[in-house]
Parts: sequence; structure tokens; C-alpha cells
Amino acid sequence: DYNEAIRLAPDSAIYFNYRGNAFQAQKRYEESLADYNEAIRLDPQDPFQAVDLWWLCTTWQARRS
Repeated sequence: DYNEAIRLAPDSAIYFNYRGNAFQAQKRYEESLADYNEAIRLDPQDPFQAVDLWWLCTTWQARRS
């Protein structure tokens, strides 16, 4: 699972990104946001983290409206 992957490789942005995707699918938006932010912090050059963060913000905002 992603928690175990992060425990084993805490500097791997991709695992935070994947777990953020899982949280988003579960509508656990605050946890998803935290993981996307950590993924961006760990690897700011990877555009996928930013795209997923944008998608989260768009989805979350739409649900709040």
C-alpha cells in the first residue's frame, strides 16, 4: 500500500502523488491536498504533481459550490 511505500521511500514524490490520487478518489480532499503538496515539495520539476493538484482544486471547489 502507499503508506508502506512512503515509509520505505519517504523522499519519493510519486508515492505521495499516488496516495493523493487515492485520497481524492475517496473524497478525502484535505489529505489529498497535503500529499500533493508534499509531492511538489519533493519534486517540483515533475508536472504531474501540479496537474493533479490543479484537478483536486477544481474538483473540490466544484463540490463546495
